Amino acid sequence: MTLRRVISIILGLVSGGALFSASAVKDMVDCFKYELPLLIVALVAGIIAIVLYKWVAIRRVTYPALICMWAWLYEHKLAKSEFSRHTYKVYVFFGRSYSKLYDTVQDAFDHCVESDAKVG
Repeated sequence: MTLRRVISIILGLVSGGALFSASAVKDMVDCFKYELPLLIVALVAGIIAIVLYKWVAIRRVTYPALICMWAWLYEHKLAKSEFSRHTYKVYVFFGRSYSKLYDTVQDAFDHCVESDAKVG
């Protein structure tokens, strides 16, 4: 088990414990004042736990989307970096189709993750 998984499990337990503690606050006029910090801890710890646990699945969607975004920014003259120019060239190579660019980058990411899994 990787360190990322262990930390996500610990944060998940912290999130669950904070939710359990928030539900144990007695019903009073100002009970929300006592529940709010626990609910914030539960929400933040839960979000971080999910992000750490599903890291590869999140990157599988966000990386191709960012590549498409850079190509779009270059096309509309909002970004002038060399990286955005290269992403735009790849976008043009695929017939100015963001879906083809997205699918190709996603396939490349899958191949990279698969080869990393074989090595590691």
